[in-house]
Amino acid sequence: MTETEVRDAYRVLYKFITAERMMRVRVFPEGSTGRKKKLADCDAAMAAATLLKDFCKEHLPATHVQEALLDVPEVKKKIGGY
Repeated sequence: MTETEVRDAYRVLYKFITAERMMRVRVFPEGSTGRKKKLADCDAAMAAATLLKDFCKEHLPATHVQEALLDVPEVKKKIGGY
């Protein structure tokens, strides 16, 4: 699994968890029994997904490496100009 795949999987989880939380906010009115627990479940799921994402980022090789675009030799001494 690459970092890009982890990022894509996290994006799917993030969208699902945030949509589920918004649905629960609408379905369970303020003051209803169980609302706090339902919202806390979504918050815990988001925290767990973020923890997994951070763990994977530390242990997977990075996929975005900037290659040299031009083969320019290093200049050892200043030549002309300012």
